[in-house]
Amino acid sequence: MRLLLIEDNARLGSLVRDGLIPQGFAVDWVETVEDAELAMKVATYDLLLVDLGLPDGDGLDIVRRSRRDKNATPILVLTARGGLDDRVTGLDAGADDYLVKPFQIPELAARCRALLRRPGASLGTRLAAGNVVLDCASRSAEVGGVAIDATPREINLLEVLLRRAGHVVAKPALENTLS
Repeated sequence: MRLLLIEDNARLGSLVRDGLIPQGFAVDWVETVEDAELAMKVATYDLLLVDLGLPDGDGLDIVRRSRRDKNATPILVLTARGGLDDRVTGLDAGADDYLVKPFQIPELAARCRALLRRPGASLGTRLAAGNVVLDCASRSAEVGGVAIDATPREINLLEVLLRRAGHVVAKPALENTLS
């Protein structure tokens, strides 16, 4: 499953990304509202992990905009704002779950899996174009029915291209995938 992590703290972002990847998640990580909006325009995500205190705006703006645009992608807020009013505001804005920092990676991963189990949460785990098929859940690909040996980086790139099959994929989307 492909996640977009929106977190401006480099240490925490790295820990979250590096903690979720071994559990089978493909994680794209951005640090600003602007970069998150660009990433969501060029790629499709199964889940958004959104910090609220971002350098160029409030993560709640991402949540509200996603819901206003009828985007049903599950959203998990990750924030230091742990007061009751903050949690209620986040959930009422459209977040599906709310996790207060500090947290443990196993709990975060379990919450991600729970959100992705909900009906309609997944965008589909098999992508195809022509004779190329990618199984997003197992991170494996085949061409003409024959399995190919690909690195995780190559699988991520293939996923971006297959999700946008028939469309131009912008250079920043490819760079973000390869970084």
